[in-house]
Amino acid sequence: MYQNHVDQNIFNSTVHDIKNVLTGIVGISDMVVDQKSGFNFKSDEVIDVVKTINSSSSNLLIFLEEILSIHNHGLQLATNKYNVEDIVKKSIQIAQASLLLKNVKLVREIEENLPQIEVARIKLIQILVNLIDNAVKYSDNKAKIILYARTSGDFVDLGVKDFGSGITAERLKEIAESDQRSISKDIDQTHSFGLGLMSVKQIVELYHGRMIIESQIGQGTNVCLRFLK
Repeated sequence: MYQNHVDQNIFNSTVHDIKNVLTGIVGISDMVVDQKSGFNFKSDEVIDVVKTINSSSSNLLIFLEEILSIHNHGLQLATNKYNVEDIVKKSIQIAQASLLLKNVKLVREIEENLPQIEVARIKLIQILVNLIDNAVKYSDNKAKIILYARTSGDFVDLGVKDFGSGITAERLKEIAESDQRSISKDIDQTHSFGLGLMSVKQIVELYHGRMIIESQIGQGTNVCLRFLK
């Protein structure tokens, strides 16, 4: 019963992710067609936009494959050792559309020679993309967000930090105390921006990780995913 509940939640959140990517593709396409934001059809910026459209379109296949897999086989918990830098690079590629639409600068703070971590690669990419999208959503135009990866004792920390509106103490308590009964409501409340933090917490814990959140109203939020080396 619990597994069916989890499968349905992951299915629903992945559908949200596909909507996110399509929304981004439409948005940046409109910018070019309408020649907004100072774009010039002969400029290098337009080439970058087209590359982003191409990358975002290609990455829809990742989420479609995820939906088909969950539909046919349920949520697969199989993991393998993966390079953190590769996961970060792929996540940034997929999130480019939302970054471009609000002209948000993403700063990478990636420690060199990080050990590989044992995760489900596609699922972790999906989570990171959602954390980036959420950080962009609650940041001002032309703001900065940080995507970091570093060792911390016996762990590897991978996370996203923004300087936006922040999360209330009451909401942080709800997330910390959330369980499987909270997730459907959490997904419903996220609307067009995909996985909510309760859902991220549940998924990370399924893969024996831990989610740590630090946030202050008006100062921003730091969401850290911690995995064993």
